[in-house]
Amino acid sequence: MLNTYTIEDYLDILLGFHGPNFSVDPLDTKLLHSLHNQINRSIALTDRQYELLKLKLNAYSDQYKENGYENIDLSNTRLPIRVIDRSRWIKTLELEGQKYIAVRFTFNKKLLGSLEKIKKLCPNNTYDKENKIHFFAYNETSIFNTVDLFQPHDFEIEEQLLEKHKQLKAMNKNKNEYVPGIYNFKIKNLNQHAFEYMISSLGEPNHNNLGLYKDRRYQVGLHYFDENELDQSLQQFTILAQKIAKRKKRHIFINSKIYQFDRVVESILELDRFPMLILIPTTNSLEYLSKCYEGFKNVLPNKSNAVLFRKDNDDEESEFNQFVKDNKLNNTVDHNTKLVYITDNKIPKPLLKSTWRPSCVLAMQSLRFFNRTEALINQHDLIIHYDNQISPFVGNAIEEI
Repeated sequence: MLNTYTIEDYLDILLGFHGPNFSVDPLDTKLLHSLHNQINRSIALTDRQYELLKLKLNAYSDQYKENGYENIDLSNTRLPIRVIDRSRWIKTLELEGQKYIAVRFTFNKKLLGSLEKIKKLCPNNTYDKENKIHFFAYNETSIFNTVDLFQPHDFEIEEQLLEKHKQLKAMNKNKNEYVPGIYNFKIKNLNQHAFEYMISSLGEPNHNNLGLYKDRRYQVGLHYFDENELDQSLQQFTILAQKIAKRKKRHIFINSKIYQFDRVVESILELDRFPMLILIPTTNSLEYLSKCYEGFKNVLPNKSNAVLFRKDNDDEESEFNQFVKDNKLNNTVDHNTKLVYITDNKIPKPLLKSTWRPSCVLAMQSLRFFNRTEALINQHDLIIHYDNQISPFVGNAIEEI
């Protein structure tokens, strides 16, 4: 029989589409039908698929001869062979004007585990499906983990990233020489300005205030604490205060169904988080203000409160203004002010013009803030959302404790 067949034709013949049935090894069936379906979708074989198919078909050469196909030639193809770029590399690239760590490789089961680890360690990532490139935010965490996990798998790695990884690895092995933190009650590896600020605010680190340092670590970038000493220091606090101090995000959600407001007040006192900015919802404002006032009235004098907004006198909420007046909460903001109340949708001009700065923010409702309000509160390291459920608009920026 004249041999004018392509390798794709021989696959059809083996599977019984153009002649007698062959006896196909069940272990080969799934692979052969998968390749057949791919070809029928006009998707050419890759170079590796082509070599694999040749190997499989040659194993049935005796059956081809028995059915009249002598000296089968598998060199011809119906569709041009696709040559896949299997290069593996890690380099610095720009994407839409932003600098990223770019990791490129084609599908490989052995690398999937490393990829999943990287994604968990570096959640800010994106993927270019067409070019098979994973993009991770350019930072020390991404550099260390991408190089550390992929280097053993024959990746070509940009020289500057290798050098940076080498430095980071040395730093990781000698954290006490590089990582800002508190080692044996001594602040190390912190710039002088941050050092002086923390000492003036909290005093020298000791068993009593180490928990407070933990709570304020985001203010100056403290990353290391001796765990045993820290645990002992935190034991003096209530459970809620401990959870706040050990938070992983700046925005935290405290469920009002679980924690009464008095527990929140207690935690603020324990962590010494005054002065505080309190955001009052525009609806039911009197209810929320009254709740806050009752919670703090036995802790702070009325003169240390400043309510910087009023309600229209001609509506049913005019009682709000009377409540502010009767309890003498209409004070100006100065360095003695401990609580400042504003609405959740507007920043009063007196607050913007003052030098008063809060130590933390308390939102009496979980919601999406207006742009200017959001910009103001996001400057702070502790933003408490107190409500009975998390707003769906808040997203992943908030941690429920």
